[in-house]
Amino acid sequence: MRADMGVDSDVREMVDFAVRRFGGLDVLVNNAGGAPGPHYPDAGPEHWGRMLDINLRGVMLATQAAIRNMRGRGGVIVNVSSMAGAVFEPYPDAPEYAVAKAGVMRLTTALGHLGEEAGIRVNCVCPGYVETPAVRRTLEEMPVEKQKSLSFPPPDVLIQPDEIADIVLEFIGDGTLAGRVMIWPDGEQRRLTPVDASH
Repeated sequence: MRADMGVDSDVREMVDFAVRRFGGLDVLVNNAGGAPGPHYPDAGPEHWGRMLDINLRGVMLATQAAIRNMRGRGGVIVNVSSMAGAVFEPYPDAPEYAVAKAGVMRLTTALGHLGEEAGIRVNCVCPGYVETPAVRRTLEEMPVEKQKSLSFPPPDVLIQPDEIADIVLEFIGDGTLAGRVMIWPDGEQRRLTPVDASH
């Protein structure tokens, strides 16, 4: 079905549709996102608020609906975040996007306890530039000089969607991972964030 992740009723109906169609819900992948300009602080609250709705609130709503349907049967939730939310550096290109993606990562780790408590594993992949049609279109429309001036200039070789799908499948198949974040900076090897042994 077609759903707008910024609309509460659409998000709930999306999950309910999957439950009705397939008799239950086993896997949810939160992959919607975007950050069209103008950006905070120049954009008005209605615009940047919608970006938060799509990139974070929609993830929280879908996750909440999924958990409700997964209790008693288990399941896997994989959130797709971004390196924009994983660094502690200035990000003037789209602060609201960085904030939302950081929130997705923290939501993931905050729900790590559900793995043992309810058999619901929540994990997250956090890549750099992924060669989606939207990213490719944005880069093609952007002058090279502007690309070089970005907080994180795009690399020569972008991460492929199939590579992200492979990580999602790894999270689905590995029953030992819950509340973990896979970091994949541009031009580097992907790596799982360490577990905090102090808790």
